[in-house]
Amino acid sequence: MAWYPRLGLPIPFELINTAFAEAGQPRDALASAQDLSEWLRVNREQLDVPVPAASTAADLLEYRQLRQALRDAFTAIVGGTPPNASDLKLLNEISALAPQFAQVEWTRKTRRMRMDNVSENAHVNTLGAVARSAIELLSGPDVDRIGRCHRPGCVLLFLKDRRDSQWCSATCGNRARVARHYARSRPR
Repeated sequence: MAWYPRLGLPIPFELINTAFAEAGQPRDALASAQDLSEWLRVNREQLDVPVPAASTAADLLEYRQLRQALRDAFTAIVGGTPPNASDLKLLNEISALAPQFAQVEWTRKTRRMRMDNVSENAHVNTLGAVARSAIELLSGPDVDRIGRCHRPGCVLLFLKDRRDSQWCSATCGNRARVARHYARSRPR
């Protein structure tokens, strides 16, 4: 898998941001089924379901379709418009593929809800987990925190930690500030 700008964001952003720009050139960290398997392995803790041992070309196509629908939906929200109905339909259809039920885990130190999947298909379960996470984000209070990086050349989407956040990471913020300083100090 080609390096991608993993920012430790909720899983829908991690999927969206596998399509990124590097030195102004578009890159895709999900270029092969093997790349998808590696991405699932790296992000398995956020999925809360067992990841498949290997991915197929068909699995890759489904993840790329979900990625595009999520990018389009989140970009619409950043632009102040509602997501396209077809993107939401795809998201709901994918989520419905992996039926699940809630389980409670209660220990002396922690309490949490865990979702168990009825499906035996690990690929369906992981794809459904990404879709459910996106649905929770789109239907919850954090939807207003979705942002697009303002650094020229960066195409990443992120979850703002403050209302005025402009960059997906400190690296992008530093690069944007350096570029502004250089533009101001350059002789004309």
